[in-house]
Amino acid sequence: MTALLWVFLGLVAAVLVLLIGVIALPVHFRLKAEVGDEARTGSAAQGRISVEVRLFGGVAPPLRFSGGGGRTEPPPPVTEAREEPRAGRKRRGWRMPGGPGVGRRILRAVPDLISGELRRIHIDCLSVDGEFGLADPADTGRLYGYLTPVIYAVPSRRMSVNLRPDFSRACLSGQAEAALHLTPAALAWPVARFAWTVFVAGR
Repeated sequence: MTALLWVFLGLVAAVLVLLIGVIALPVHFRLKAEVGDEARTGSAAQGRISVEVRLFGGVAPPLRFSGGGGRTEPPPPVTEAREEPRAGRKRRGWRMPGGPGVGRRILRAVPDLISGELRRIHIDCLSVDGEFGLADPADTGRLYGYLTPVIYAVPSRRMSVNLRPDFSRACLSGQAEAALHLTPAALAWPVARFAWTVFVAGR
């Protein structure tokens, strides 16, 4: 009986150590996305995306997820039957808990929440290489003009953006790859500060 108890406690301790390691150590992600051109492949344009995750500071074996496929037709719209309100019964609209002041505090605190989370996501490398074109060459040139500041301002040792316009046809092809890392425990701080600002300090 004592041996079983020690085995159980050892398993619980091992699980706790693994959970602490997942939360406290950086998690590394590598994302790859690829879009094929219909004119080049001779079939419907296809997209593919793959994600690689490494836990425990990037030393654990990678966990890989991938998906993709050809174009699919959108499903037909589903019409839902509307339920007629019963006579003599008033329908009350949804009200946010805490009154209208909570909604205003949420709107004011959301930008800080987003910026706080983004500051804790570290981009190790980013590479984009592709070709695009619209049906109207003038629209292609206009879009390329909008993208030019990004194309020539971003490139560095860690980031590279190479987008080429095609004025002869409508097309979209290329690939993108990004590597980043984050610490799950660090992401919790902006969320806690957001909750404190909205639901505690704002009262």
